[in-house]
Amino acid sequence: MQFWIEKTIVKKRPDRIQGDRALGKALWSPQTGSDGRKTYKNMLKVEAGDVILHLTDNLAFTGMSIVEEQAKEAEGLAGTPWDGPSYLIKLKGYIEIAKPIDRADVLNSRNKFRLNSIAESSEVFYNNDL
Repeated sequence: MQFWIEKTIVKKRPDRIQGDRALGKALWSPQTGSDGRKTYKNMLKVEAGDVILHLTDNLAFTGMSIVEEQAKEAEGLAGTPWDGPSYLIKLKGYIEIAKPIDRADVLNSRNKFRLNSIAESSEVFYNNDL
């Protein structure tokens, strides 16, 4: 079992608020970034039983889910920034964190040594300055 962080924008995104691709129901991304690079290739490493921590709107960790099944090729949602060939991972057991954990409570100088250690062996969404 591995732990993953989904960094997602929910605010002003109806597709992330309700429906089968809402927060906690699915992870989804384009197969390639706007520059043609395989920006989202780690979607293919996620396995059933892995734990997803949801970082929403770049502000706080607000919930967690369990991966139901590995990524499948799918179509993005029309009318969203991610329309086109996509990866889709179904999730289950979403639990909202009663008191969300502020991003700054994790990405800070107190945790810098450990976070930099993680960055040495993994792709991360933060830089050396956290």
